Amino acid sequence: MRWRDAPPAYMDSVVKAAATDASILENPPLLPLDVALVWLAHVLSPVCYADDMGRRYGPTMMIVTFPLMRLAKMLSGNNEDVATAHAFWMANLPGGQPFDLTPANIEESKVMGAFVCPLCETKLSLATVEYAAFRLHKQTHMCASCTMEFTAEHAAVHRFLTIVKRGTLAAIAVRNSTQRRSCLQVRTATIPPTLLRSSTQPFGPCMSRLSRLWRQGMSCSRPSTSPLRPRPRTCSCRPATSVSSVSSCACTRT
Repeated sequence: MRWRDAPPAYMDSVVKAAATDASILENPPLLPLDVALVWLAHVLSPVCYADDMGRRYGPTMMIVTFPLMRLAKMLSGNNEDVATAHAFWMANLPGGQPFDLTPANIEESKVMGAFVCPLCETKLSLATVEYAAFRLHKQTHMCASCTMEFTAEHAAVHRFLTIVKRGTLAAIAVRNSTQRRSCLQVRTATIPPTLLRSSTQPFGPCMSRLSRLWRQGMSCSRPSTSPLRPRPRTCSCRPATSVSSVSSCACTRT
């Protein structure tokens, strides 16, 4: 789909061109109006825009401003950037997508929806009618390469897991896997076990898991005081909760 594929393809092309000519970031080639509207809609949510652009391109694209005035001049027919914009689009963007849309270009029989097989990762495409049934009506599709049948939900899960594997959190988890305690254990090390074990607190099952991580991650060398426990119990092994809530030493509990 043009509205989905063209904006990131344009950004990818600008970043690739900036690797050899950094000045292109100050005055990037113009893009078609329909693609520019998708970019503008993304910019209108600045927090999500900064997060998405930073995760995908790093700081490179953060300095690129939306070319509102230049687009206005292009629409009025008074802009010398038109020829450059057409040339950049034809040279870098996916084939078969014209710069200027006309009724003939958006005929349903010519528009294709693209996605990836969740098993063999082969790039597939469907005509508009079949793609709408696949996306909106839970119609299954068979991959021409591996003959696997799957739905849009399967493709969405595969796309999500691919993003997770490439994301920052996954990299942090891998980097800390060889350390003595994980990042989650470090974060939860100062949370009182009574709070983690409390069944009256929201997210009880999650808190129980954090409690187990707390017990596994704490070491006997930690001090016996904590700002979160105003009346700590003296223990030679590790901090415990207040005397009123604990009947025995923390190191003897499982």
